[in-house]
Amino acid sequence: MRPVSHLVGNRVPPTRCEICGQVHGLGHGNVVRVPRTGRPLDRARGIGYESRFRGPEGDVIEILWVGDTLRATTASQEPTPLFWQEGDRFEAEIGWRSTLRFVRDDRGLVDALDLSDVGPLRYDRVPENDAEDGAADETDTDDGGS
Repeated sequence: MRPVSHLVGNRVPPTRCEICGQVHGLGHGNVVRVPRTGRPLDRARGIGYESRFRGPEGDVIEILWVGDTLRATTASQEPTPLFWQEGDRFEAEIGWRSTLRFVRDDRGLVDALDLSDVGPLRYDRVPENDAEDGAADETDTDDGGS
């Protein structure tokens, strides 16, 4: 987890803090700063990142290309740009400022996504044929034993 600048003060009126979500003195001054620049990312390299990743709570982050930009989307957030930093590490605003690091298996294929904001979370790649998040085939195959 990356250090976060978080100011708290008792001599000023409390305001909402974007970092911790609470109301406290100097809260308004604590804002997430996402780098708005990143290194250029070759689309061929970015295709390996496109997938859906399921977190420990069952929530899903989808990584996809929108125009010329690699983006992340969740059920509660519109697609937000990913800013490539180096290697498999990106910065984005998912919830608040987050670092995303794609994890590769022994073959070099992306099989997980580590998301760090308040704490680290591992999101595993959702297999393409996984029906849990899509339209499940609910065909009843029980023919009553005949």
